[in-house]
Amino acid sequence: MKMKLLIIPLTLFLLVSFSLPEEVIVWKEGIVLQSSNFKGKNPNDGGVMSTTCDIDKKIITYDDSAIVNIEAIFLPSRSWQRKGKNEADLLMHEQKHFDIAELYSRKLRKLIKGSEFNNSDELSLELSHYHKKIMEELDHYQDKYDNKTDHSINGTEQRKWNKKVAKELAYLDFYKDTRIVVYFKRSITPDQTTVK
Repeated sequence: MKMKLLIIPLTLFLLVSFSLPEEVIVWKEGIVLQSSNFKGKNPNDGGVMSTTCDIDKKIITYDDSAIVNIEAIFLPSRSWQRKGKNEADLLMHEQKHFDIAELYSRKLRKLIKGSEFNNSDELSLELSHYHKKIMEELDHYQDKYDNKTDHSINGTEQRKWNKKVAKELAYLDFYKDTRIVVYFKRSITPDQTTVK
């Protein structure tokens, strides 16, 4: 009997500890990544530091509307660094990767704000379609950024890209709010028409 009592709490502890969501850092104005945020395992592939970002999307639906939340997120457990390297320039370079994720989050918000939807199913389908398209564009842009700056080694290009990304973020400043309220179009059925 005592053995069963010991096993049950251990089982509950294991279920709770393994079902916790992954830690994320949500992009906010003025947020600055720190070396301590890079908690992932270094794959020993010759790299010095790596950032993993994503664009998270959630929908809460109501009868005639929905709230769409779109956030650029940084994933500490999938981002890593090699210890003992000069961190200042690398952190700034990796920060731009996070800023670029926010840039493309704003582009996704712009697409949603500029569209009309008849119902929640249509919204969900289109959001998935837009998200896939934006993620492909984001990956391409991130690769271009790394290639042009040579992963921060080319200081001149890095400074150009710092300004470029800041300018593009400012251009899409109207779309910085992560929360979008979508009102569904009302379809008029024949029995709703009135004759005057």
